[in-house]
Amino acid sequence: FAAYAMGSAQSAPEQEDDTGEVQALEQAHAFVLYTLSSPETLHEQSGAVFQASVQPGYAMPPEVLQEVTQTFVHKLHCADGATLGRVAQAYEAVVQANPRGLGPMEFAGYTATVFTQIERELGARTEYLREKAYVRHREAVAAGMPDNHLSFDPAQTLRYEGVDV
Repeated sequence: FAAYAMGSAQSAPEQEDDTGEVQALEQAHAFVLYTLSSPETLHEQSGAVFQASVQPGYAMPPEVLQEVTQTFVHKLHCADGATLGRVAQAYEAVVQANPRGLGPMEFAGYTATVFTQIERELGARTEYLREKAYVRHREAVAAGMPDNHLSFDPAQTLRYEGVDV
């Protein structure tokens, strides 16, 4: 979790279609769904970020929480203004309720809130881009053009560390 959500960004090479963006969004979406899949997984994964961000025995101060939140937004490809607004509201609410910082349990709840907002956006964007890719694929086939750069498999199963998502 910490390696994915807090790690370095790898941008896909520019392509004439949306394949790279679809893959990045699908990977981020699968990761978010995996993290939210059970309370145990959420606590394990959010605990890894908490430990990577705060010295043992300390709460996560608002400044660090802000950096972690910005990292989540960036690494998980959150770009929708409404989603960003809801994430900002969640941040403000949790900081107001916990001005001295968050412990691991509060951070897990905050992570679930933020990821739930981002998951909605990722799901919608992924579906839109997949439909767009499907239309391009059908148009290319109908025009008799070879479609070497796009393979569309609507039944593709996403996997994250061996877990079907």
